[in-house]
Amino acid sequence: MAGKIAILDFDMESRISSKNYEFNDPKNRDTRIFVEFIGFFLESNHPVFLEGFYDNEYFEHLSFLGITPRTSSSGTGVRVNLISQGLADDQLVALNSKTLFSHFPLVNREQILGCELPFLVKEKLNLAGMGNFLVTENLTPENIERIFKTQEEVLVEPFHSRIVDISFKNFEDCFKIFYQYCSPKGQFIGFGYDPIFEEEIIENWGIHYDAPRFQLQNLLKDLGINGNYEWNFDGYFYLESKTLRFRPVCELNFRKSMSSIFKTLGRNLKSTDIGEFFFSKHLNKLEILKKSFTWEINGVKVYRLNPFNHPFTAIWIEGEREEVIKFKKKYFPKKLPKSVFQHPLEMIQKE
Repeated sequence: MAGKIAILDFDMESRISSKNYEFNDPKNRDTRIFVEFIGFFLESNHPVFLEGFYDNEYFEHLSFLGITPRTSSSGTGVRVNLISQGLADDQLVALNSKTLFSHFPLVNREQILGCELPFLVKEKLNLAGMGNFLVTENLTPENIERIFKTQEEVLVEPFHSRIVDISFKNFEDCFKIFYQYCSPKGQFIGFGYDPIFEEEIIENWGIHYDAPRFQLQNLLKDLGINGNYEWNFDGYFYLESKTLRFRPVCELNFRKSMSSIFKTLGRNLKSTDIGEFFFSKHLNKLEILKKSFTWEINGVKVYRLNPFNHPFTAIWIEGEREEVIKFKKKYFPKKLPKSVFQHPLEMIQKE
């Protein structure tokens, strides 16, 4: 599979401001509401264009969480900008043109026909796995048109039996290692932070990050990009012939990402053990948070993060790890992936 390598810089502001992009289709209003909501938690200096409905009760709840979102209801095109890192356009273009990690290439509509099945297709402009497309059989002309409807190249990954998804996140002043919950198609459901999990990864698998971090540092230096920025390596543990394998980097996101929310919530909501964020329409059935923004049982604190009238439910959970797992097993819908109901360390260590 030949081609350039994707570095996902995802500028949401330019994407949803484009009159020609399908993101502005009325059918995609749910997606726009999701992006807008996430913008409240990313410490963005840009105002948020109000697509959804937010009442005083919700803004009071945000204040309780330590968040004061900048909003605009003028309809003048002020939007969420998820990258918000001050890079010049030519620097972003240069980042995307460099070959950094050679195992997952960008391919065009001709090259994709030669990719070995099964594989996962990702859009270059991707957030939370939206737009992922799992290919398990030969592509039809209709599917090819769907994949390349809005772009000339896409990111292609081999499809593996993933055990645990992981994100090595570099903040401006520190780094954290998160585990992530994803669907089989790689669509984001949630993430968690547990210092014991972080220690395990650093001690036994951290050496795998040395080379890509060194490569990235040299690339930024060559491009004249100085200073501290948010970026993250996404990777995963997977099974191959019943043997546990680790791929530390399947993509680099040089931008704020879903785990950036931790910097806001983890700072204001002090967990006794672990903290986890979830986002899913399946959680709409969670009766305990249909009328209240907060709930607590057996030391597990649950905070609803979005309004009740949204088409999805987003929550933050914190508490002792065993109690958090018990809570999820009792209250979460069983349609969520099995990984949601287990601690990631157990899943790695039992293989």
